[in-house]
Amino acid sequence: MKGILAAMALAVSLAVPALAQGMDKMTCAAFTAMDGKGQMDALAGMEQGGMMASGGMAAGNGMATGVAADETAKAVATTCADHPEMMVDDAMMAH
Repeated sequence: MKGILAAMALAVSLAVPALAQGMDKMTCAAFTAMDGKGQMDALAGMEQGGMMASGGMAAGNGMATGVAADETAKAVATTCADHPEMMVDDAMMAH
């Protein structure tokens, strides 16, 4: 059982940076097509990938908490709804 959990943890840790690498090319149109959990996971992946460390939002800004992640996802979704051609990382920096 511990081996299965360790393998799952390893798989998740390897998948998050891959998700974050693709996020810099994600448009708001694709982001808004996701459900709420997908949006929160995408934003968390961007933060864990360190993409926002030099931008408007610093890495480690509290996205790990459910409330902060939900508020950030809603703010980015609102920006994206008005600008579907915008890139998600640009929408995040707007907040």
